[in-house]
Amino acid sequence: MVVMTRTDARAYVLKYLYAKEINPEGAEAFASSRYKPDDEESSAYAEGIIKSVIANREAIDTLISSHLKKNWSLDQLNKVDKNILRLAIAEFKFPAADEKPDCAIVINEAVKLAKTYGGDRSYRFINGILDKIFKENNG
Repeated sequence: MVVMTRTDARAYVLKYLYAKEINPEGAEAFASSRYKPDDEESSAYAEGIIKSVIANREAIDTLISSHLKKNWSLDQLNKVDKNILRLAIAEFKFPAADEKPDCAIVINEAVKLAKTYGGDRSYRFINGILDKIFKENNG
């Protein structure tokens, strides 16, 4: 068994959310695929973020929308960037009861995901949006 890190778990969450957005019926097949984290801790962490995104999606999307430039909507964001934002906001604003996420780590991990899976400038966009949102929530 290969032990995954939280970074790997977040990458799995992104892939799952992307798959769910592209093909909602096929997302469950993806969830049981070879991409799922093998170890219990990473799997539970990934599952917690996924549940948080699903349970809080409306609030998360409203928060993202409120930080987009004027005349921009959530529908105009590419699916990768949108889902990176969703998972980072869910992880930080709606964590599992026993989690106390560090804002800097959440942003750094989201930026790394954007550099790996997003467009050329996605990481700047992700960093800017999350920085504004997290600063508002941390005073």
